[in-house]
Amino acid sequence: MSQIERPSDAALELLMPRLIGCLGTENADGSVQLTPIWYLFDEATGELQVATGSRSRKVRNVLARPRATLLVDRRDPVGHRWVAASGPAEVLGGEAAQDINARIRQRYLTEAGEAAYGERLAAADDATIILRPTSWRYWALSNLEEIASEAGLPVDTVRDWFLPLD
Repeated sequence: MSQIERPSDAALELLMPRLIGCLGTENADGSVQLTPIWYLFDEATGELQVATGSRSRKVRNVLARPRATLLVDRRDPVGHRWVAASGPAEVLGGEAAQDINARIRQRYLTEAGEAAYGERLAAADDATIILRPTSWRYWALSNLEEIASEAGLPVDTVRDWFLPLD
């Protein structure tokens, strides 16, 4: 089994905020199943954990082809950056999955949200996909100030170069 690779400090800074990830698994026909997901990065183990239903296509794909990629990005026209982790994946069920999935819900839901919606999520999300990254990719749009300076423009005008996202 391949050793889990740890993310860089820059990648870790992007994994820790509460963002939505996109999980990619491989369908039987070789196409990629992409799904927006809530996730948890476990710093102690280096694993990425995703709550899901045991009957989901994500789970069926991981059981048949045990690998996945998870992408997390911060969409900002000026400060856009992303991190992607790829590697072997497995599916957990039972009490272990319930415990992890409760921690994932705590990361994304308020107490009111947990009270109103948590029980439904817990019933639907009865499995956890565990991704053990063996490779990381990170990218950041970081040289815009340098481009502005080279063009003789004030750095504070960089935001004016981009249309707002819809």
